[in-house]
Amino acid sequence: MVLVFECMPENLLEYMQRALRRRELNPIWHITEPQIREISRQILQGIEHLHKQGFVHRDIKPENILVDGNVCKVADFGLAREVSNSLLPCTDYVTTRWYRAIEVCLRSPRHDPPVDMFALGCVIAELYNLYPLFPGETELDQINLITKALGSPNKYNWPEGVALAAKIPIKFSRQVPLPLSNVIRSASSDGIALLGRLLNLNPQRRITATAALSHKFFVTTSQGVPPPAAAVEHRLVSASPHAKQDKERADSESSSLSIDLVVGIKRPCPAPALSGNGIGEGNSPNSVVNPYSTTTRRQRV
Repeated sequence: MVLVFECMPENLLEYMQRALRRRELNPIWHITEPQIREISRQILQGIEHLHKQGFVHRDIKPENILVDGNVCKVADFGLAREVSNSLLPCTDYVTTRWYRAIEVCLRSPRHDPPVDMFALGCVIAELYNLYPLFPGETELDQINLITKALGSPNKYNWPEGVALAAKIPIKFSRQVPLPLSNVIRSASSDGIALLGRLLNLNPQRRITATAALSHKFFVTTSQGVPPPAAAVEHRLVSASPHAKQDKERADSESSSLSIDLVVGIKRPCPAPALSGNGIGEGNSPNSVVNPYSTTTRRQRV
């Protein structure tokens, strides 16, 4: 069998690495919200198509989003599976750790579309911050970081999560959710509202890809419709020596925006061991010195 792939110059991780280098030269530089909106829209279109065809990607992360100028494409379906088979035993290793939904960390036997939506929320937050939202060093630490930010599961907000934790066993301490606006400071109120729906602890309450595309975050004109692609400006608020070249490249790129699905194959890695029986107690490492270093990226698996 021969697989033929379209050549894409970079992935979303490399896109953010370039952005981080510019920020190091000029602290006020950032990926603008119009850029984040269009990137998010195209990823959502790809995820929506995948879910409508009856599949869950299960490995949404920056490395699996291919980028060519204004165009983003969802790639690497090595861990995808049919939604109709979600009741069958699932692979333990699913989604790179920093983008795993909490139910996956708690070893839920079901891997449904909400798994992809949580991962997308982590990716969008990373586009704003240029830093991973939940850079856990172990699976236990990953759960700890999620609950510190989003609050701990209880019998009112997610009773199934409490039951999953009891089987491991894990006992959650009481954690109050933080305002997402304190965690993702550069996002607009509409962006925060969308992220809140994507990052809901309870998978049954997470927004779907179709509903997310209709969210007011993507309605940015007074007429209530998304702006044309030509209105999305790849603005370079930077004194970087590469700013001129990047601006020329952005101006020369096609303004048409599209979304395709690119199939890729990757061998899954073994699941990391989960140890410990307490969450949210004591100090846990919650940062990585350089989230985009080669060593750190290997820690994601």
